[in-house]
Amino acid sequence: MRMLRPPDRDDHGFSLVELLVTSTVMLIIFGMVLVAVSMIQTTSTAVSAQFDEVDQVLPALAPLHALLSAEVEPAPPSGCASPGGLSPSAGCQPVPGFAAAGNFSVTFFANVGTAYGNWTPCSTCAGGRQTAGPAKVQALLLDAAGSPAGPSTSCATRTPCSFQVRMWLPTQTTTPTGSSCPGLSTATPAPSACQYPATYRIVTTVQHVVNSPASTSGGVPTQPIFRYTLLDPNPGDSRASTLTSAQVQSGSVAAGAFGTGYPSTTTGLGTCSAWPAAAARSATDGSWASAFPACPLDAVQSVTVDLLVDIPGSGRNGSVENQLVAYRYAQSPGADSAPFVYSAAVG
Repeated sequence: MRMLRPPDRDDHGFSLVELLVTSTVMLIIFGMVLVAVSMIQTTSTAVSAQFDEVDQVLPALAPLHALLSAEVEPAPPSGCASPGGLSPSAGCQPVPGFAAAGNFSVTFFANVGTAYGNWTPCSTCAGGRQTAGPAKVQALLLDAAGSPAGPSTSCATRTPCSFQVRMWLPTQTTTPTGSSCPGLSTATPAPSACQYPATYRIVTTVQHVVNSPASTSGGVPTQPIFRYTLLDPNPGDSRASTLTSAQVQSGSVAAGAFGTGYPSTTTGLGTCSAWPAAAARSATDGSWASAFPACPLDAVQSVTVDLLVDIPGSGRNGSVENQLVAYRYAQSPGADSAPFVYSAAVG
């Protein structure tokens, strides 16, 4: 009878409720994995974008740093003695090396030596050639269309601007027109003036710049690219002061803003007073400080460049801020407080 008895059947298994619970748990786990993968991918993209920002900004600003450090006056005025040990002629007005200084652009002259093919033949010079003169350099913010940015230009992540450094190399001419190139040999070719052609070479370009001229407070830009620090040349009142965005925007400084070495009235940044008739080296320290003409842009000691770069995809990490401070090289040979006058030996 036991043999004829049907075998016991095991009815253990997944019930419908258990199956639903298991499926729900699996769906939650898969959802968590997908969220984690998405977060990792987003973070990876953001980090990669920020590396791209840094990788393009650091190498791009290196040549601008070198050019700002080598900034010099393009030439002493006609008929004026160079202040490097000689008494300047009374009434001579210096020529500042910064042709224009703004919050989002700056134009200056720099001694690049014979780099970039900037040379001219010289029969009495080592190697048979010499520098053709100071290069003209412009660093500026460009809008999305590639035009110089204006006060209303808005630079944002989705509508980024770019930052570009341009250089004009001088060309020699036997006709004394344009700004002169001092420090050149009197041998072949004959002393001449140098002119700057319309064409320029691009030294460097930074993309995805979001310093926005349209971002203002009280009409003054809050994200300037350039800041300028001046050093009062008067030995009795030597102090450094940084121009505010408002002063740079207006292009002038008020009376007494930077000490006794500057005018007693409001003056333009690029305005230089004449050397006094009694210009002479100081018997105390051998400097020209006591007779130094008031010329704000000629007293620039350092230029700060502050770029905000935001490549699409950087996400929550936002923009990368890169800031450098470029100090001008030593002053003119043999002068303690003289302008940074250009010469073939400078730099």
